[in-house]
Amino acid sequence: EPKKLRGILRNELDWIVMKALEKDRSRRYETANGFAADINRYLSGEAVLAHPPSRSYRLRKFLRKHKGPVLATSLVFVALLAGIIGTTYWLTQAINQRKIAQQAESETFYAYQESINNVVKNLFSSKGELSSNEKAFLENNLKNWESFANRQWDPKRKLAIRAKGYTSVAWLFQNLGREDEAKREFLRARDVLKELVAQFPTATEYQAELAYAHHNCGIVLDSIGANKEAQSEYEASCDLKTRLIERFPDKPEYQSSLASTYSNLGGLLAEIGSLDRAREKYHASADLMTKLIERYPDKLEYQVSLASIFNNFFHELGNNGMYEEAREEYQASCNIQKKLIEEFPSNRSHKLYLADIHRSFGTILSSAGKYEDARPAYEAARDILKKLVQEVSLGHNDELHLLYVCIELGIVHERLGARKEARTEYKTAQDILEKLVKQFPAESVHQRNLGDIYLRCGNLILGEGKAIESLEWFNLAIQTLQPLHDKEPDGARANLFLERSHQFRAMAFDQIQKPDEAVKDWDRAIELSSPDLQSILRSSRARSRVNTEKVSEAVSEVSELIISETPDANGWYNFACVYSVASGKIADKQQEYTDRAMELLNKAVAAGYNDASHIGQDIELDPLREREDFKKLLVELSGKHPPADKAKRP
Repeated sequence: EPKKLRGILRNELDWIVMKALEKDRSRRYETANGFAADINRYLSGEAVLAHPPSRSYRLRKFLRKHKGPVLATSLVFVALLAGIIGTTYWLTQAINQRKIAQQAESETFYAYQESINNVVKNLFSSKGELSSNEKAFLENNLKNWESFANRQWDPKRKLAIRAKGYTSVAWLFQNLGREDEAKREFLRARDVLKELVAQFPTATEYQAELAYAHHNCGIVLDSIGANKEAQSEYEASCDLKTRLIERFPDKPEYQSSLASTYSNLGGLLAEIGSLDRAREKYHASADLMTKLIERYPDKLEYQVSLASIFNNFFHELGNNGMYEEAREEYQASCNIQKKLIEEFPSNRSHKLYLADIHRSFGTILSSAGKYEDARPAYEAARDILKKLVQEVSLGHNDELHLLYVCIELGIVHERLGARKEARTEYKTAQDILEKLVKQFPAESVHQRNLGDIYLRCGNLILGEGKAIESLEWFNLAIQTLQPLHDKEPDGARANLFLERSHQFRAMAFDQIQKPDEAVKDWDRAIELSSPDLQSILRSSRARSRVNTEKVSEAVSEVSELIISETPDANGWYNFACVYSVASGKIADKQQEYTDRAMELLNKAVAAGYNDASHIGQDIELDPLREREDFKKLLVELSGKHPPADKAKRP
């Protein structure tokens, strides 16, 4: 059959026939015997010599037949290939050069921005209000960031740099205490990062940056009292960081950052009265840091952070009146710092931080009037700082730590009636401040604090009944504070200390019976005081005036104050003293004025004046002593109340 025959004749037999008929002599059988031998090999089932033309043979045949067109095509192909290679090479070089240039530009720009940040912090931070030029400077700084972002060819990089710029400027405003501007820039950074995350949802770095942005927004919103919004930002940050930790459990920076946000959220919740939730967040924060410390025992920052968490928590507990619970957290924080000090005895930062923890706890207790409990904490802080002074030369800021601890401990001693111990602490503070005033004459805060210390020392001495000795200290206080008032008449704290210095010096002059000098100081104190204090000071001035020859003026002033003001216990007492003294100076008014004095003294007692010892010794009340109603009042008060502090006598 033809079909079957074609199947038999295919393959090797076809190849033999085609080889015999090949046009190319070199490819045919050389002899008839070669042709016959190949047929016999086929019949015997052996491999034949004949085979189909190879691809290379067919290609050579094609090239010889179409030499011209093939050559032209080859030249075009080679040119195209060379062009592609060259273009790719130079494009790669250009991209690399662009990356290098961008990196160099970024490094230069970031270094420039860092210098700008330092300038802003150093020059602007002490100013309550920025000038128009300074505001323009900050706005121009933000424009520089915008311009730098717009020069980027990569859209991701452009958005990322814009977010970084907003964040950088926000921190500048935050450090300057300009929360509203800081809030605006932090929120803009957050919104840009939200856009980045939406466009590139798989880019982990943008999710992390967005989590940090929510945290920053929480900080600034918390600082301006926007509690609900701050809580929302903190919670958004926690959610993002939790998801990052689930995906990357081996990255400790995410866990450390989450612990920080938990701690801030705990502080916010405690502030709004949600103590149970606050405790939950603080404990979650402490658990994270504890696990990190177990995994990375050599990472000091984790141990410091854990101590800070306990520190923040005991602040919140103390501020909410939970002092025993606060003490537990305080001890936990102290124990961590003590362990760090044992492991790294040459690291003074751990010692400074421990002193700060003690001081913080002392401040909480003293603010609540728990002076006896506050004293050991302050003393522990003082001892650490004094030891550091002996070991090494402390810097300016370190000396301030010791200074403020000594002042606060001195106040605690005063409240406890320990005058000698208070004077010792004030002397340490005085020595530090006198040195700082010489070293930094342009820093008015040291001069102001030195004036306050002179005032406190004078008050201590006056309280001991040493009026003449106290005058030296009040004079020093006034001499120190007056130049500050001349330079800055609206400086509230310096003016307050100056007003008190004149007030207490007037009291000292009254005690040594120099009423004319006392009146001058009362006049100056009234001039410096706020309106709500002037009536009290005027009543004290009236007491001094009545001991001069200006009796009528004193009585008139008291009469005016009784009508126009609502006196407190000290005010009523002062009024009583004025009328009592006046009764001995104007004969025809003696009975009227002693009656009026007794009436006012009863009002003072009814208002809470209960210092029977002082009433019994005050020579200004001598005209009343023979009255039966005076004797009866004194008997009723005697022994019921402890003697009043002479330094605080009106």
